[in-house]
Amino acid sequence: MLPSILIFGERISTYWMTMAIGFIAMVILMVRRKKIYALSTTRAIAVASMVMFSGVLGCKLLYMAENLSEIRTNGLTLGGFSFFGAVFLVPIVMACSGKLFGLNVGTSTDAAAPCVSLMVAVIRFGCYLNGCCGGTQFMIGLRTFTWPTQMMESIGDILITAWLLGMESSGDSGGKLYERFLLSYGVLRFFIEFFRDTPKDWLGLSHGQCFSVASVVVALGCIVFQRGKGDYRFLQRKEEVTNEKM
Repeated sequence: MLPSILIFGERISTYWMTMAIGFIAMVILMVRRKKIYALSTTRAIAVASMVMFSGVLGCKLLYMAENLSEIRTNGLTLGGFSFFGAVFLVPIVMACSGKLFGLNVGTSTDAAAPCVSLMVAVIRFGCYLNGCCGGTQFMIGLRTFTWPTQMMESIGDILITAWLLGMESSGDSGGKLYERFLLSYGVLRFFIEFFRDTPKDWLGLSHGQCFSVASVVVALGCIVFQRGKGDYRFLQRKEEVTNEKM
C-alpha cells in the first residue's frame, strides 16, 4: 500500500491524487466526445466539472447519512465517501442542469455515464493505494491473502466504461447509457461486496449490496418505462444544438 508520496518535500495523499487524475481523465474523455453532443470544448469541460462536483457531493452526503453517529462523535472530516451517492445523484443533477449545456434529460445523462464509470475506476485504484475498501482474508496453504476488491472493481469499471463507449459510438445510446451503467455497476458491486470486508448488517447484506439492488431496480424500472413508450424519441435532442462558445 502507498497512502502518500513525497513530492517536492510535501507529502501528498495518493487517494486525493487519483481523484485529481480521475477528474482530468473525465475532462479528456468528455472533450473527445464533444462532437457527439454538439458541445464546444468549454461546455464539454463544464459538463465534466458538473459531473465531478455532483459526484463528490453525492459521495459525501451518502457517507454522512450512513455514519451519522460517528460524525456526531468525531466530527466531519474530508475523508469518507460512499460511491453510490455519486451513482444516484449525478443523473439527477445532470437531468436538471442539462439545458445549461444545450442537452436534454437523455443526452445529459448519456454524456455523464461513461464519465462516472471512468472516475470510479480511477478512484478505486486510489482506494487500493490508500489501503481502504479492502477484501476479506483467505488462506492458501500457510499463507494469508486478501482479496484485492479495489482492483477487482476498478477492472470491472473499466470494462463497463468501454461497453458504454462502444454503445455510444455505434449510435445505440438514445438516453439508455445511464440506465445500463446503473444495471451493470449494480450487478458488479453486488458480487464484489461478498469479497469485501464490510459489515453485512442490513438483512444479511452490506450497505453496498442494498444500494446495488436499488441501482438494478431503478435501471430495470427505466428500461420498462422507456420500452412502454415504444421508442426513445422523448429523450432525444429535439433540435440540433449549434457548436457555440460560452
